Amino acid sequence: MSFRETLITLGNRAATSARNAGATLLRAVRPGEREPAPNFAPDVMSPWPNTDRFPIILGSQLTFQYIGATKRQARFGYRLQWVDLLDELIERDLSAIGNLTGRILATAGGRIQVVSAATRFPLTDLGEAERARVEAIRQAAGLSASLPTMSDDERILADQIAAHVQQQIDGLPRKPQTLAQQLWAIYFGVTANELLWTRTPDEWRLRELHFIHTRRIAYPDQDNWHPHIWDQGLVAPSGPGWKDYLTQGLFGFDVCDYPNKFLVHNPCVLYAYPTNDGLGTALAWWIAAKIMGARSYMQFVEKYSKPGTVATYNTKQSDGKPRTATPEDIELAQSVVQA
Repeated sequence: MSFRETLITLGNRAATSARNAGATLLRAVRPGEREPAPNFAPDVMSPWPNTDRFPIILGSQLTFQYIGATKRQARFGYRLQWVDLLDELIERDLSAIGNLTGRILATAGGRIQVVSAATRFPLTDLGEAERARVEAIRQAAGLSASLPTMSDDERILADQIAAHVQQQIDGLPRKPQTLAQQLWAIYFGVTANELLWTRTPDEWRLRELHFIHTRRIAYPDQDNWHPHIWDQGLVAPSGPGWKDYLTQGLFGFDVCDYPNKFLVHNPCVLYAYPTNDGLGTALAWWIAAKIMGARSYMQFVEKYSKPGTVATYNTKQSDGKPRTATPEDIELAQSVVQA
């Protein structure tokens, strides 16, 4: 096929697609005939649920009793209320969020480099401390720093594997944002992403890491410690074109039932079970105390920082003698003071 024929074919296909799209839009005007578009791609098992639009926000109702009750519930495996509480607390503490975001964003914005097992580290390229660290890592993995036993073919294969993995990582969309989402497990205790794959004639390629909010991660099954993706509410509006998702069933689904489909990050910051891990567990009480103290101080300032207002009555009559204030006079003075 010539170049001109190729352009004509592509142009005809584009025109047909546009015509079909226009017809679809015209048909959508008729009531009762529109077919809603799917909420997410068919291979997404955990689409963002509609119920996450309505988190629990306490505001001035925050108390230490609520923190204790929610923390106890999270230890049982039901984390939703605990995550909403931690989310509200971190939003209102500039010191905590500044320290955490500084660490998270610096790491998420860093460069990820996949090093081949055949890579040599000459002393001329690395400093003594870095060279000692690399050698320690390789020895812990059962490897030698120079790998003298590898053949040339093995080195070529190792370089190809490293390049392939590097290409997959570099091709991920929104990579810094995805890493930042994973790193928030430092505060919340656990985070997760769903791995979306694309099947090519030669291989499976990682297309995207789909974000799963940590409030959806629970440990409700008392028979194991496996994380579940559980939406305790509506995932998508009901009606034609929508389907029932596994996440809105009882306890959702166990991510361990789907190998190579989910990436769960539990950093074990506090040397605790995942139901009680994360810096939020240690910071919640102190952040709440700071919030309550600041709230009480602002109420004190609002009440006592303004000078008191005093109203006097001028009830002098024509004969020069004052009269007693009437209810109308008192009501007028009160409205002036409260204005």
